[in-house]
Amino acid sequence: MDFKIKKTNRLVISVVSFAAMSAINYTLIHNPIVLLSSIVLLVHEFGHYIMAKYYGADVKFPIFIPLIFASIGITQVFNLDDIHKSTVALAGPLLASCFIICLMLFNFIYKFFSFKILSLLLAGEIILNYIGLDGKKYRKYKQNNLSISFS
Repeated sequence: MDFKIKKTNRLVISVVSFAAMSAINYTLIHNPIVLLSSIVLLVHEFGHYIMAKYYGADVKFPIFIPLIFASIGITQVFNLDDIHKSTVALAGPLLASCFIICLMLFNFIYKFFSFKILSLLLAGEIILNYIGLDGKKYRKYKQNNLSISFS
């Protein structure tokens, strides 16, 4: 029972930190694009979470840190085999990129957002995450001759 309480508390912290991150950035910028970028970050972090769970790692729900005009998401993964670390590092950007591409296709029908904004989100997801921490983890484990397996 104690395990369920800890997991529930972590989920509550994840939801509250996501809401705080979205609210703070929306208050500062006051544009719906902020909410869209927050959802993309949520999808990105759950990409790491789902892939780490798939490989049997001990993983905690993501926590979101609100910064002024930016946000950070952290998904803690423990006891993950070295062979799967590059796959878990790559899962977040891939899932978020697929989500943005689906939004672009959906946007052709309903025209919610500008195509330029969605393109910038996709470019940012690809470029910043390849250069950033996820990309460093991916390159580090790929250079150690560890293969990526999508089974």
